[in-house]
Formats: sequence, structure tokens, C-alpha cells
Amino acid sequence: MASVLFPDLAIIDGTIGLEGMGPAYGRRKEAGVVVIGNNPVSTDAVATRLMGFNPKEVPHLRLLAERGLGEIQFSNISIKPENFLKWETHFEPPPSRLSFSFPDVVVYDEGSCSACLSTLFVLLHRYKDLLIPHRLGDDKIHIGIGKHLENISKGTLLIGNCTHKVKKRGIFVKGCPPVASEVLKSLIKR
Repeated sequence: MASVLFPDLAIIDGTIGLEGMGPAYGRRKEAGVVVIGNNPVSTDAVATRLMGFNPKEVPHLRLLAERGLGEIQFSNISIKPENFLKWETHFEPPPSRLSFSFPDVVVYDEGSCSACLSTLFVLLHRYKDLLIPHRLGDDKIHIGIGKHLENISKGTLLIGNCTHKVKKRGIFVKGCPPVASEVLKSLIKR
């Protein structure tokens, strides 16, 4: 997106954030900062550092910097005030592995992002029982996420815009990502 739509001003409201499984299922954490900059990549890098993370270890920031869309090396960024790290508040990172068991759910995950994974996590934890009417012939709920879906069962619940290429074979819910409650509303309307 940054190569197509690149803002001239970035404002990051860091007064309250979500740590861990943010942005949808994280734990609220007060940081009490607002970061403003004229380059969104560099602004994100500063905010990332204020959260206790190394921007060079964040894949999308590293990729954008490599493509020349912004700077993530602090020695090359004009940051005011210079003692900005006095506002650093360490955030818990997302888990490196997600593991949860829903024996009556089949998930097709081919090329999904963390946002759709988070939506799926919230959907199953909060609303799984409401999905029961959408079981397929094998008596399981089939859910697809990701941009590379190909082999899915007819009638699969397809979450997010990336699943649009197979939408004729399932129940497509648009969004990037749709929040779990919107997925449920889409199903209720059917």
C-alpha cells in the first residue's frame, strides 16, 4: 500500500495501545505518547522503538526501508526531543506461535496476515457456537483465510478481501480484515 498511497503526515496515537495479540485481541496498555512525523515509515520506526522493539526486526518496516520509502536507522532520522526514549514503554510482543484446538473446525490458511489470524482467533473464541449452523457435510465448520487459497470445500466461510478469488466457492466476508463481529453479522444476514 505504501508504494501506492504514501501520506505526507503520520500521526500515531500512542496514548493507549494493545500489546500481545493486538490490534484485535491484545491487552490494553497505556503509553501516553503521540508520535508525529512527515514520513510514515520513520514515524512507525520511532513508535516501534518506543514500544521496546527494534524496527530492523519488523519485516514490513525493514522492507519499506530497503525500498527507499523511509528510514528506520535512528542516526538518519531527525527526532525531537533527542531524549525521546524517556517515554519508552515496553510492550509484550505477539506470540511467536499460535496454537489452539477446535476439533470441529477446518482452517484453510494460505498466505494470511496477522490481522486475519487475529480475526479468526477472536471469531472462534467469542462466537464459535454461533457458527454451528454453517457446518458442512462433514459436520465441521470450514474457514478460509489468506491470499493463496485454492483447495477449499464448497461452502467454506471466506474471511477477508484476500479470499475474493475463491468467493464463488464459499461465503465471502469482505474486509481487511473484517472484525469478528462483522463476520458474524454477514452470516446472520444470509
